[in-house]
Amino acid sequence: MSRRIRWLGIVMVICFAVVLLQLTNVQFHDAAALRSSPSNPRNLVQKYDNVRGDILAANGQVLAESVPAPRGSTYKYMRRYPTGALFAQIVGIDDTFYGAYTGVEQEYNSYLVAHSHHPTTLSQLLSPPPPTTDDVTLTVEPYLQQAAQSALNSIASTNRDGAVVVLDPHTGAVLAMYSSPSYNPAPLADPNVPAEEVAGNGAFHSTDAEGFSGGLPMATFEPIFPGSTFKIVTTTAVYNLAPQLANFDYPVSPCTKTLPDSNKVICNDASSPLHAVACGGTIAQMLPPSCDPGYATLGMTVGPTDMVKQSELFGYNSVPPLDLPDVAASRFPSVGYFQPQNAGLAGLAYASFGQGSVQTTALQNALVAAAVADGGTIMAPHVMASIHDANGHLLPQPSAATERLVTT
Repeated sequence: MSRRIRWLGIVMVICFAVVLLQLTNVQFHDAAALRSSPSNPRNLVQKYDNVRGDILAANGQVLAESVPAPRGSTYKYMRRYPTGALFAQIVGIDDTFYGAYTGVEQEYNSYLVAHSHHPTTLSQLLSPPPPTTDDVTLTVEPYLQQAAQSALNSIASTNRDGAVVVLDPHTGAVLAMYSSPSYNPAPLADPNVPAEEVAGNGAFHSTDAEGFSGGLPMATFEPIFPGSTFKIVTTTAVYNLAPQLANFDYPVSPCTKTLPDSNKVICNDASSPLHAVACGGTIAQMLPPSCDPGYATLGMTVGPTDMVKQSELFGYNSVPPLDLPDVAASRFPSVGYFQPQNAGLAGLAYASFGQGSVQTTALQNALVAAAVADGGTIMAPHVMASIHDANGHLLPQPSAATERLVTT
């Protein structure tokens, strides 16, 4: 009998050890997966009790807020975007079909959703408070955003797609950033999923007559020819990397001579000498009237190596560190592209005044302008100004960071 009792005791100890091992496994190894599992009742409750923090403009104007969903909806709340298309591409959307999608809604989703905060007192450590949301305040100024929208809407041509970016050159704060076309976020916040899907297809998967989508902002996502704005980069390349060319003087003429390894000529603001306006002189004389043949010749004289280096010092060929999704790099070709077997110096001539192979976003152009205004320094662009918890306490934020120096 005693032998059987011993074996029973051993079996009970083994069973107890297995239970302890499983509890330990659940507590430490599987805890994260269980917490995040869609089948977790706590997550289901949180999903449907979907209140989010507010998104505010620099002046405190509400750009996004949670309001009670219509009766009969599965979810308790839905997003409301009081400014409509004006801030849609910065704020983004959050809805039952797409979730936190694009803009600040996606970038700062972990703050906007209900979440646990680190305890700051002993009582909070012993009895953690329920999850709460944070409010995100942006750097954007509504009056500047409205001015940007009005400027684009007032273009007389039927082709009025474009973008405006306004930066504080000393901090990198985005004060305004508007792209046309934009989109109305209201239908995308509708709890009616089929309606959301239709609205989303219209905003993100359809293009207008000029080939642009309202959901993907031209300002950050669509690089296009910079044109004569790129002459600032070429000018900087001279004074920064090729100072021996500071006294460059282009003979006044309407067009260049035939470009190297090519049968092409570049005429000033025209496709032929017949309609071109003669221009030339020193760099200081060529820049204000934007002399195309002069800058084409200047860029070839600077040479591929320094032109590529200077463009990359300004941020070309890398994605700007803007705290938003849908940010694309502006492009300037590599040195090899300008070799005779490829585009050659003729390609460099066109690139030097922003044509041909150069592609630039409005954000990149604004960063170039900001570098000039701030003495050669580009501050990292950002749209978030501050984040406050449910009690109004300011959460720690990183200070303004230097993105790059454009002069060596």
